[in-house]
Amino acid sequence: MLRHVVLLTWDHALNDNERADVARVLNRLGEKVPTLRDFNHGPDLMLGPGRADYAIVSDFDDADDFWVYSKHPEHDVVRSVLRPLCSAQKSAQFSMPERSSRRSPGDLTTTSQTAYR
Repeated sequence: MLRHVVLLTWDHALNDNERADVARVLNRLGEKVPTLRDFNHGPDLMLGPGRADYAIVSDFDDADDFWVYSKHPEHDVVRSVLRPLCSAQKSAQFSMPERSSRRSPGDLTTTSQTAYR
């Protein structure tokens, strides 16, 4: 399994319409791309220093499925909404072990790949 993480920093405090547009296009992306195994997004909870403003986390079976997502026309719609709002964007992809169900806290390992959800 492959996980794709995007961290966004806004170039200004978003107004209600901009926040609604961000949620709308990302929700639609999650509904339209058939290769997404899991898709979550939301504003930072402000729990510590050095944060981004918004996170997007997408899971795929493999790199081929990631590229289908990356090249999907709905992704271009997301880019057209997000780019004018961002001062910075960082992304990373990494391999994840297969999981059939959510882990309980006692099952977490100490590696950075599985210790944070």
